[in-house]
Amino acid sequence: MAAKKIDPIINVEDDGLIIPEVGAWGEKKYKLVGGYCDIFTTGMRYKWGKLVYIDLFSGSGYARIKDTNKIVKSSALISLSSFRYSALWFSASINSALVSQPAADFKLSNS
Repeated sequence: MAAKKIDPIINVEDDGLIIPEVGAWGEKKYKLVGGYCDIFTTGMRYKWGKLVYIDLFSGSGYARIKDTNKIVKSSALISLSSFRYSALWFSASINSALVSQPAADFKLSNS
């Protein structure tokens, strides 16, 4: 049985915080990022003990699609959603400190 593929376009509600606006190209980019993360984490899950994701320009995590009312998760949160296996996730943007946390709800092994 094949693993269920993620849908990288994840609509979210406005949380009242600043959300950058992106063009319609944003949805295409987010599909590519999500697809790549899914393929990579699935293919490499047995290669190393842990996977590490680093996004130094991750932004707010949400994006508003220009000329629509759509708010979707952006690259940082899409990548975090796709890491279904043991992984460590680092994220930072120009206006924030580095954030480090286990990806999804998976416990990191001590190996």
